[in-house]
Amino acid sequence: MNAIATFDFEDVPVRTVEIDGEPWFIGKDVCRCLGIANHNDALARLADDERRNGVGTTDPVRDDKLAVAVNEPGVYRLIFSSTKPEAERFRRWVFHEVLPSIRRTGRYATDWDWEEISEKLKLVKEARLAHGRKAAREMWARLGLPAVEEDGDGGQRQAPDLVGYLNDFLEECTEEDSAAQISAGELYRLYSRWATQNKAPHFTMVMFGRQMSATGIRRRKTGGHILFIGRRVRFDVRKELDLT
Repeated sequence: MNAIATFDFEDVPVRTVEIDGEPWFIGKDVCRCLGIANHNDALARLADDERRNGVGTTDPVRDDKLAVAVNEPGVYRLIFSSTKPEAERFRRWVFHEVLPSIRRTGRYATDWDWEEISEKLKLVKEARLAHGRKAAREMWARLGLPAVEEDGDGGQRQAPDLVGYLNDFLEECTEEDSAAQISAGELYRLYSRWATQNKAPHFTMVMFGRQMSATGIRRRKTGGHILFIGRRVRFDVRKELDLT
C-alpha cells in the first residue's frame, strides 16, 4: 500500500502517491479537476508508461483502495484532452506549484494538517519547559516541522526580525490598493518564492499569518478563508514569478 498526500485544487481534493521516488497522481482525481466525465475511458487511452493500474493507497475515507495513478506525462496528456477552461489553471497549479514544492520539501507547502501541527507544537512546548531550548529544537527537528532561521547564538529568530523580513517583502512585491485583497494562501506562496530568492527565513503558514498581522496589514475571514485587505501583488512581480 502507498501512503497518499492530498492537495486541494480549487476545493477539489487531488491525491498523490510516491512510486519509485517520483510523484504520481490518482487519475480519477485529475479527471475530476479537468471536467472529464468518463475517467475510465480517458485513463485507458494513456500509454502504458503514463499510467499504473492497481495502485494501492492507504486512504481510509475512499472506497477506491486500488486506483489508477498517472505520472507527469500522463497528467499532461489528460490536460491536453480537456476542453474545459479550468484545464489551464490546473496545468499551472500542478507544474508551477505542486511538483516544484514536492521536489523541494517533500510535500506541497500549503497542504497543512493543522490538528497534527498543533499537537506537534504542544510537544515542542513541553520539551522546552521540561528540558530547555536545545531539547525543544531537537524535538522540532525530530517531528519534521519546517526549519526555522537561527541567529548567531543558535537561538530562534525573534518575531521583530520576522516582521522586518515581511515588511521588506510587502514593499518589494505588493502595492497599496484600497479595493484589493489577497488570499493568505497566495500571499504565503509568493513570500516563499521571495524568501528563496532573497535568502530570507521560511516559516510555517501559521507563523506567517501571525507575523503578517504584526505588520499592520488588515485582514478578514470569509467563508473559512483569510484575506489580506488593501494590497495587491505588483504586476511586474507577477510577471517575474510567472503568476500571471
